[in-house]
Amino acid sequence: MKPNENETANLLAILEKTTNSRDPKSLFLRIETFICIGRNQDALDCIKKESLVLEKDVERLLPLHIELLLAFQDYDGAYEAVKHYAELPYVNQAVEEMLKEYPTKIRKIEKKTFAKTQPDTTTLKRQLTQKDPASVLIALQTVAHLGYQPFIKEIKAVLSSDLNDYVRTFALLVLVDGKYMEEVKFSKNGIDFTVVPENLDPPFEGPDFDDFIHALQTHGEDPSILSIAEEIFRQYVMAIYPEEALGTADDLLIEALILLAHRYLAADIDLKKVSKRSGFPSQKIEALAQIIDEMTQKTPKIDI
Repeated sequence: MKPNENETANLLAILEKTTNSRDPKSLFLRIETFICIGRNQDALDCIKKESLVLEKDVERLLPLHIELLLAFQDYDGAYEAVKHYAELPYVNQAVEEMLKEYPTKIRKIEKKTFAKTQPDTTTLKRQLTQKDPASVLIALQTVAHLGYQPFIKEIKAVLSSDLNDYVRTFALLVLVDGKYMEEVKFSKNGIDFTVVPENLDPPFEGPDFDDFIHALQTHGEDPSILSIAEEIFRQYVMAIYPEEALGTADDLLIEALILLAHRYLAADIDLKKVSKRSGFPSQKIEALAQIIDEMTQKTPKIDI
């Protein structure tokens, strides 16, 4: 219910009173007040800015954060937030129950939203046969939520098309996520693949992926560097999938990603110092960074 004039005045007074406060009690009060007066973006910004303080009370923070993300229909962000809170060491039974329940709740809300806005099957099939990569990618994202079964002919056509490799790889991932049980042919980076999607591991999940991301995020670099490094890594994974990105040289891969992130931001980096600290020859770090750069340039992410 929308607050009346007097209630709104009181809520605004609370915001004014807590403007410079950074203790958990005041911060939670600010967030809840922002929500009461419909300023959800301000509430979400406060959570992002003060996460280290607020995470001292995960039981109170978790539902606030997830429900805000759901209000913005940021379902990917909600899933990532659940994963983040699950990794925190100081959770109690109430938090554990929420962490178990939220993925199912998010998926139900997500499907319900897409069901209201989905194009009809005929329209989606037509979109999947277009030549514009962004349009095909949008259609594939919708199909990923609806289920691939009515569109298998069109998805296979995308796999064998001359569209951007990023789009064709996404088409393969739709079948991987749907556990499609028949062989499909897929050519990429000069390699001809014959694969059964059901037998392929999804690229952005599993313990190996989670361990790598954790190692990257705790490398000790500036957060902006780490954010760019992670984005480059995800693009690299898409560029070489269904080949594996992780293996026996993960530590070297991290150093190469950090190097590329510094260069992306035009930030100085002492490669000799990095080499001495990591134990990897600078030539090896440079060589892998060049490979990653070439692959990601060849298969650029499509923004839609």
